Amino acid sequence: TPLDTGTVVQNLTGQTGCDSIVITTTTLLPSDSTLLTQSSCNPADTGTVTQLLANQFGCDSVVILNTLLVDSDTTLIDLQSCNPLDTGTVVQNLTGQTGCDSIVITTTTLLPSDTTLLFSESCNPADTGTVSQVLANQFGCDSTVISTTTLLPSDTTLLFSESCNPADTGTVSQVLANQFGCDSTVITTTTLLPSDTTLLFSESCNPADTGTVSQVLTNQFGCDSTVITTTTLLPRNTTVFFSQSCNPADTGTVTQILTNQFGCDSIITTQVLLFSDPDYQLVADTLCAGESLVINGTVYDQERPIGQEVIQSLAEECDSVVIDIALVFAAPEAEIRPTNPACEGLTGFIEIGPPENGFPPYTITAAGQLLEDVSAFPVTIDVLAGDYTVELTDALGCTVSQPVSITEGISPALSIDGPLILEQGDTLTLRPMINFDPVTLEWRPAGQLSCSDCLNPVLEASESTTLLLTASLGNGCSATANVQVLVEQQVDIYAPNIFSPNGDGRNDWFTLFSTPGQIDRIERMEIYDRWGNQVFAQTEFPANNVAVGWDGTFRGEPMGPGVFTYYAQVRLPTGRIILQKGDVTLIR
Repeated sequence: TPLDTGTVVQNLTGQTGCDSIVITTTTLLPSDSTLLTQSSCNPADTGTVTQLLANQFGCDSVVILNTLLVDSDTTLIDLQSCNPLDTGTVVQNLTGQTGCDSIVITTTTLLPSDTTLLFSESCNPADTGTVSQVLANQFGCDSTVISTTTLLPSDTTLLFSESCNPADTGTVSQVLANQFGCDSTVITTTTLLPSDTTLLFSESCNPADTGTVSQVLTNQFGCDSTVITTTTLLPRNTTVFFSQSCNPADTGTVTQILTNQFGCDSIITTQVLLFSDPDYQLVADTLCAGESLVINGTVYDQERPIGQEVIQSLAEECDSVVIDIALVFAAPEAEIRPTNPACEGLTGFIEIGPPENGFPPYTITAAGQLLEDVSAFPVTIDVLAGDYTVELTDALGCTVSQPVSITEGISPALSIDGPLILEQGDTLTLRPMINFDPVTLEWRPAGQLSCSDCLNPVLEASESTTLLLTASLGNGCSATANVQVLVEQQVDIYAPNIFSPNGDGRNDWFTLFSTPGQIDRIERMEIYDRWGNQVFAQTEFPANNVAVGWDGTFRGEPMGPGVFTYYAQVRLPTGRIILQKGDVTLIR
C-alpha cells in the first residue's frame, strides 16, 4: 500500500549499551489496472464490473470490465386477411448484423365478411329448405347469401255424410286453394246407411194368391225397409172314382169338394161310365212338378206319367171302359248366374237365362223385385251383397226356386312407400302394394317412367315430383295412391389424398369438404391404419372445418408416415345418408 512506503529510522540500544539505529526503507511495489470493454445484446449484462486480483508482486491487479449495450431492432408489419384462422399477431425472432435480436412483428387484421339472409315461402315441400350462395364482397372476402324458404301450410278438411244410395257412397277429394295459395283439400266421405229386408212366409190354397210380394217402406234411418212376403201354394188333391152303368140316364160326373189336412180343396170326382161297347177315353193333362193324379185308384205322377186303366162293367150286358192316361209335368228350369260386385258397397247382379221345361210367359221374383209377364231372356237384376231366393213361375203356376249368394266386393287398397329420395340420374323400380288384380292402371305424370299403364314401371330420376297411381277394377271401382319423389343434385364431396400434420399451418388436418349447403353434417368419420386399427373417430360435426378433423395423432402421439383408410357417413339436407370412403397419405 502506498501508505507503507518511505524511510523509517528507529534508534535502539545494542548489547553494548550503544545506539543501534535501524533505518527501514519501504519502496512501493507496482500495482496494475486493466480496462476491458465489451458489448452485449442483453440489457441485464451491461454496466461496469471491477475485479480485484493480485499480481506477481502480491499487489492489487484491478480488472475493470465495461459492457456496452448493442441496439436490437423491431420491425412491425401490418397485413389483412379474409380468413379468421390467419388473423392475429405473429412475433418472429431473427438475428441482426450485430448478432442481436431483430424482431419482426406481423399483425394480420380480419377483413369484414358479410352475410345476407333472405326469406321466402312456398307451398311445395320440394322448394323448402336453406340454400347458401357464397359470393365476393368489395374486400374480396366471402359475401354469403342464405336463402331460407319455409313451407306455407296446406290444410285438409274432412266432411262426413250419409246416404241410403250405394252409388252415392265413397270418398270424394276436392282440391281448392287456401288463404296462402296452397292446397286446401276437402275430403268428403259418404257412408252407406243401413237398409233392411224382412222376409215373411205364408201359405194359400189359391194359386192366385201365391208368389212373392215386395213392399218398400222407410226405416228409422230414412232408407228402404223392404218387406218381402212369399206365399207358397198348399197342395190340393184330386181323387177320381169310376163306376159303371148300362143305363145312359145314370151316367155322368159328380164332383164333391171336401177339405184336406192342409185346409185346401180335396176334390172327389165320381164318374159313372156307360158300358155298352168298349169305350176308349184319353186323360191328357199338364201338371206341375210334384203334383199327382189318382185315376181308378192308381197314382199318376212324374215317375208314372202314362198308363192305361180298364174299368170292367159290373153288368154282363155292359161294355168295359178303357182309359189311356198321358200326363205332362211342367218343371221350369233356367241357368241362374250370380256376379259379385267389384268393390265393397257396390251392387252385383243376378242373371237369369232362358227357361226350359216351362210355359211362357214367366213371373220372376228375386231380392224384393217382382217381374211379371217376362218373355225376353236373359234377365238381369241388380242386387246388393246377401243371400237371396230366385223364384221362376210359368204360365201354369209351376214354380221353381234356387238360392243365390252375392258376396260383398273387396275394399280396394293401394299404397306406395315413400317419400323416395334419389340422386339425379338414379333409376328405381316402383313396387306399389295392391290387394286386387286391376283391369286398368294409370300413372301421372308419366314423363320419368318407363310405362304409364303397368304396375312396376322404372323411374329414371330427373326432377322432383309427386306421382299418382290410379288402379281400376271397372264398374266404378278404383283406388289411388301417390308418392313424393325428391331428386337431389349430385353431391360433390372432396377429401384430400395427402396431408402433412407438421405444425406449419398448412394442410395440418384431414377432413371432408363440400360446397356449402350440400352437406348437413358428417354423422361419423373413422380412420384406420393399414393393420385395421382405428386411430381416429369423430361424430356429428360439420364439413369444411379442419379444426374438428384428424391432426395425425393417436392417443396424443404423432403417427408415422403411411397410408390410412377413412370411412364417413354423410347426412344430406334432405335427411339422406351416403357413405364416403377412401385413402389418405400422411407425410411428415
